[in-house]
Amino acid sequence: MRIILVSASLMIASGAAEDLPLNTIEKLDAKTRAYAQSHQTEANERLFKIARVFGDWKLYVGATAAMYADDIGKGDIALKGGLIAGVAKESINVIVDRVRPRKSESPATYHPSKGRSFPSGHSASAFALATAIDENYGFGYVTYPVATLTAMSRIYHDGHWLSDTLMGAGIGIASVKAVALHDEDHVEPSEASEPFAIAMGAYTLADVAASQVQKGPLRTALRLGAIGVAASRIEDEQDAYGVFAGIAASVLLTRSFKKLKGLQIGPSSVSFAWNW
Repeated sequence: MRIILVSASLMIASGAAEDLPLNTIEKLDAKTRAYAQSHQTEANERLFKIARVFGDWKLYVGATAAMYADDIGKGDIALKGGLIAGVAKESINVIVDRVRPRKSESPATYHPSKGRSFPSGHSASAFALATAIDENYGFGYVTYPVATLTAMSRIYHDGHWLSDTLMGAGIGIASVKAVALHDEDHVEPSEASEPFAIAMGAYTLADVAASQVQKGPLRTALRLGAIGVAASRIEDEQDAYGVFAGIAASVLLTRSFKKLKGLQIGPSSVSFAWNW
């Protein structure tokens, strides 16, 4: 399981973040946006306008109600997974404060009153719905491509960076999958507690250490090493979600602490990703 986390390295000063040099992930964000904006056509507009609907929370609520009408257990998976995805998405939005591409030319712009870009809510909703339908009816070969088009529509309409949609997709899939594991396979969250704790601790230590290092390759090695340690604890599916949650909790913890305290930690602060 590969976990991709987006850079939110920032320096907090006077309540706003400065634009920073782009790392590799942010450079990819910028290139993807430029490509999408240079391929605006009437046909693409029609396609992505339709695809965007699959990520609307109103559709998610309606689909969940339909699953309840079909079978109580099927509705439970969609409802619980959707709630988890929604809370996770909103929490990260508030913490990260990333500015949408239509409001900034740089994917490394963060502002406390303008940032609602990371992660993508439409992508989280679309992939949560795709996963719920796949878990209940086995139609993932249809729903996942549609969800992918939804995520692409957010880039096409200049509402999100590529990495916003990737994290949204991860949140949507992981939230519903975790509920399905618990409700259908009777897997308790405590069974993933050890991988969660190891991932959170290792990545927090590596991230803080990396923030003190000037050389990019060493920063990368520290973070990749922590991810490797966490990944070594994965033995089954619930462990993978525990590792994902542990790293996500780590970056939210360090980012929240820095944001609330206004700390200046190292040359580029605590990063929300490794710099390649």
